[in-house]
Amino acid sequence: MFRPANFNFSDVVGEIIKLKTTQAKAKGISLNYISLDEMVVFADENMLKVILRNLVSNAIKFTEYGGQVNISANRKQDCVEISVSDTGIGMSKKKIKELFNISLHSTNRGTANEHGSGLGLMLCKEFVDKHKGKIWVESQVGKGSDFRFTLPLKNA
Repeated sequence: MFRPANFNFSDVVGEIIKLKTTQAKAKGISLNYISLDEMVVFADENMLKVILRNLVSNAIKFTEYGGQVNISANRKQDCVEISVSDTGIGMSKKKIKELFNISLHSTNRGTANEHGSGLGLMLCKEFVDKHKGKIWVESQVGKGSDFRFTLPLKNA
C-alpha cells in the first residue's frame, strides 16, 4: 500500500548506511552520505528504503575492493534529486539502455562474484514511478555509475 508522508531524508539514509556497512566493509568500500542541508521529503518511507537498499547494494556489488559509494541529495525546484554513485566497473551505453527494460532482463556478477536477479532495479523504477519521480543512470565503463532519482519535497 502506498502511504506517502513527510519525513527527514537523512534519517532514512542513516538507517540504510548502518544496514549496509558490513557489506561495504567486507570489500573495503567507504560508504558516505553527502548533503548540504536537511531535507524533508514527501514519500512512502518503506518504498524509499527499498529503493535505497537496492541501489546501495548494487553499487557495493559492482565496486572493486577499496572503492567508494556515495549517497547524496540535492534540492531542486519542486523535488529532491537523490544520487547513489560508485567508483565501480561502470556500464556500456548498451547495458544502460537494457537496465530498466524487463523484456531485456539480464544479470551480471559483481566484482566479488556476487549473484543478483536484476529485479531490484525494476522494483526501484516501479516505486519511483509511483511517486511520480524519474530514475536514470549515468555511467562509463571503468569509471563507475551514478544512479539518480527524484522525489517530491514535503507535501504543501
